[in-house]
Amino acid sequence: MKKVFLFILMAILLIISCKVFQPDPEPENSPPIAGFTFSPVTGTVDTVFTFDASNCTDKEDSPEDLLVRWDWENDGNYDTDWSTNKITTHQFDYTIDGYTIELQVKDREGSIGVTTKALSLMNTHPTASFTISPTQGSTLTEFTFDASSSSDKEDDTIDLDIRWDWNSDGSWDVGYTRNKLLTKQFDTPSNHVVTLEVSDLEGMSDTVSASLEVLLDCGATITEDYVLSEDLNCTEFYLEAIKVGSSNLTVDLGGKTVRNNSKNREKMGLLIQNVDNVTIKNGTIEGFLFGIDIINSNNITIEDIDIKNFNITHPDTFVFGISASQSDNVIIKDSYFEFPRKAHKEAIISYESNIIVDNIELDGGSVGVNYSFANACIPGSQNCANGGIVTNSTFKDVVIAGVLVACSNNAIISNNEFTRNEIGISVYGPHLGSQTNLLIENNHIHDGYQGILFMGVTESTIND
Repeated sequence: MKKVFLFILMAILLIISCKVFQPDPEPENSPPIAGFTFSPVTGTVDTVFTFDASNCTDKEDSPEDLLVRWDWENDGNYDTDWSTNKITTHQFDYTIDGYTIELQVKDREGSIGVTTKALSLMNTHPTASFTISPTQGSTLTEFTFDASSSSDKEDDTIDLDIRWDWNSDGSWDVGYTRNKLLTKQFDTPSNHVVTLEVSDLEGMSDTVSASLEVLLDCGATITEDYVLSEDLNCTEFYLEAIKVGSSNLTVDLGGKTVRNNSKNREKMGLLIQNVDNVTIKNGTIEGFLFGIDIINSNNITIEDIDIKNFNITHPDTFVFGISASQSDNVIIKDSYFEFPRKAHKEAIISYESNIIVDNIELDGGSVGVNYSFANACIPGSQNCANGGIVTNSTFKDVVIAGVLVACSNNAIISNNEFTRNEIGISVYGPHLGSQTNLLIENNHIHDGYQGILFMGVTESTIND
């Protein structure tokens, strides 16, 4: 009995000792917790973003022992290797307008934590750019405009829309197109400033301007201030070498020559029609049937102009240096005229126009200044000019008259020099027009056949 008791006691003690000395099981590893921030919170394709995973944690491991890697597009293909470096940078392109970034964090036991965050990109404007070829030409030149150098950081150049403003006035002359190559001729000589606008797929745009020089060519129309930079030699037929197409402008010939070299002599150098406030100055006009033709225009000034024509010598062909028809306040000053000593070669002729002639010189020709009539079949004052002045001018070797007044009222002819003219001043009224209230004074007339011829004149005065 005693032995049985001892055996049982020993068994109990053995069981108790096993329970007392059995080691506790090792705790199960916890996965790390992933977390990150990025700055700035939004940006463009130019932005370099900073990503910081320093706030990743793990119950068993310290943060510096944790490994991280990044998937910038959340497409399952990780873009970085595992690294203990928790801070990195990245710059995105614009393949999509929003990104989901995935971060994986791994502890020393290989457990992984994952988190994602969204990031959006803002569109950037395109860059407008174009070339012009050539950059200088004439009104006959076909210019090529190439905008294929325009670009955008998000869109392909082929997808960009463009439009053109040929004179940069804010009004688009060519609507949106994706054709980046275009050709154009310009009708008016000028320094043209051309503007291009480029728009991307998101509607953002950019503009750029560039200039080209369109030089004058025969037959051109001028609509703004212009300075001639080289001689203009017209070899083809045009009705006029230059046409003034707008009011309020100055055409400066720049000391150059506008010359008719074509076989057709019956053409105009400059045509000024239905415009006002125009100045033509500083150059030579040579070889035209009409040097300058002024029609129905007002406040026109011609100054420092030489007009010559030795191309047309036949006495039956009329040649006019300057012709003014139905125009008011035409001022012709400081100019020189030269023609062969033939009939019908006249420096200045006025039809129903009020002209002021000051300090001109005529060498040759048939008439210096002719106040004429609008229609030879309708005599009388209704077609005559009212007013007009010829002063401080020189007329020499003229075959008919230095000044011929065939139809004018209230004209003043004063302080002029007449040398070797058939007639110095001829005022002839019968069957042509009417002359009233003429004032002729302080003129020097010598070495001619007749000084002053008066016929059909009323209420007029000759002094000195």
